[in-house]
Amino acid sequence: MPFKPADFDICLSVARSTVQEALKAIVDRQKLISIAEIRLDYLHDCSLDSLKWLVRYSPVPLLFTNRAAWEGGQCKDDDAKRLHLLELAIEAGANFIDVELKTEPIVRQRLILLAKKKQVKVIVSHHDFQITPEMAVLEGILTQMCATEADIAKIVTTCLEPKDIRGVMSLYFHPATKKIRLCAFCMGGKGRLSRLICTALGSCLTYVSCDETAVTAPGQLSAEHFHNLYSQLA
Repeated sequence: MPFKPADFDICLSVARSTVQEALKAIVDRQKLISIAEIRLDYLHDCSLDSLKWLVRYSPVPLLFTNRAAWEGGQCKDDDAKRLHLLELAIEAGANFIDVELKTEPIVRQRLILLAKKKQVKVIVSHHDFQITPEMAVLEGILTQMCATEADIAKIVTTCLEPKDIRGVMSLYFHPATKKIRLCAFCMGGKGRLSRLICTALGSCLTYVSCDETAVTAPGQLSAEHFHNLYSQLA
């Protein structure tokens, strides 16, 4: 039985080159997680048939992401081509998709509308790999996310000093969280603690890696490490 805390999901971020490798990573850790994120920007075979196969045999719900190079990912295609793979994922039976807030608005909103028609949950995301912006900037990002009509707002910044964690965690008390579910935390070694703190403040998701050598973001905890820490605190 996958590990499912009461109020949030543990999402395994899977960056593998084949669907077979991706499925193995999920199956091997299924008792420690409740959702798996498939990073399409790492996957070599993104045909509709291969994605359907992965959805069919995955023991947990799947979230599909095709992260743009300009937001820390591997995909260098333009937005229309990049989001086409997310359209295939929706058709294949995805449970969730993730689209960046900075995606060209018309293309982004078309994808969100398609997802909603297919009853696929949408995460709209923003990642800053350099800093944690000032509070006014963070609040502005959250407000923009509400306007997209996505289901979940994901705001991830880089922690350079303790006040950065305090700033990002304060978003959980923002009035906008009554309109959209929030997943917000900090990257980097100094931000690792926020990946646990956020679950106590109301985050609907936290992300973990397959192991310490396969992180998809700085400071990411492995599924096993997170599970051990959470079990000690619960």
